[in-house]
Amino acid sequence: IRKKVIILKECYKDWIDPKRMEPVESVDISQLLKEIEILSELTSYPKHFSHLNSKCYVKANRRLLHTSIFELIRNSIKYTDESLSGNSLVVSAQIEDNRVSITISDTAISLTENFFEESSNPIMKQNGTHKGLHTTKKYIEDLGGSLMFVAKQPRGSLFTIILPAG
Repeated sequence: IRKKVIILKECYKDWIDPKRMEPVESVDISQLLKEIEILSELTSYPKHFSHLNSKCYVKANRRLLHTSIFELIRNSIKYTDESLSGNSLVVSAQIEDNRVSITISDTAISLTENFFEESSNPIMKQNGTHKGLHTTKKYIEDLGGSLMFVAKQPRGSLFTIILPAG
C-alpha cells in the first residue's frame, strides 16, 4: 500500500505540475513571438509587435512558454475597455547580457501590485483569469526567469518577462 501511495503522489505532482512531464528544448523566441502575433491578429484590437533581428533561444517547453506569453496578451485584450480611445498593445523583445527581455505594454484596466498572488483579486479569479496569470508567473520563475509588473496611470499595465538565453 505504501508503494502505491508514493506512486499516486508522483502522478498527482505530474498532473498539477505540467512542466515535469513536458520536454524542455531550445525555443527560438523570435519565431515564437511571430506565431503569437499571427494568433493575435484574429482580433481588431490595435497592436504592435517589435521583433528581434536575430534568432535567440531559451530553454523551455515550447507549448508552455507560448501559452504563458499568449496568456498575458490575451488578458491585455480581454480587459481593455473598447469604448475608450487610445487603446494599444505593444509587444517587444530584446537581448541583453545573455538574457531575453519580452515586454508587453497595454491600456487595459490597471492591476494591483499583489495581482499575481494566488489569493488576491477575487473578481478576476472568478472570471477565470487570475489562475492563468499566477501560473504564468510561476512557470517563468521555474525557467530561471522573472515576470515583473508595473501598473500604468491612468490605465494600463506593463509586463516584463526576463529569461536566460541559451
